[in-house]
Amino acid sequence: MSSRIALVVVLILGSAGVAHAATLTTPGIKPPPTGSLVCELVNVGNKDLEVRFEILELNSATPILDSTTTIAPGRLNGYVSADDDARWCRFTFNGGRKRVRASVFAVDSSGGVTGALEAH
Repeated sequence: MSSRIALVVVLILGSAGVAHAATLTTPGIKPPPTGSLVCELVNVGNKDLEVRFEILELNSATPILDSTTTIAPGRLNGYVSADDDARWCRFTFNGGRKRVRASVFAVDSSGGVTGALEAH
């Protein structure tokens, strides 16, 4: 009996500090010629959030851009790529998906949004 209790205590304490990474991805979107792809994320939680942003190629999961940044509560951060093969975004962070809102935008050369899709 005492070995079972010890095992349960070890399992509970061992998993208490483990943070679980959440990943959101966007559908692919094609920017217009001479346009750009924009990946944005808003931290709607109440604590700072470290987020890995990846802008990915058309036919693969190869990152064109890969950057990690910390976003304060209520703040937005984003990255832009004018690479012709940039099509979709991946966001990775610790915590629940309810802490963020994320999306991808296609913009033309004058900055006008030509399409927008939500990350899931």
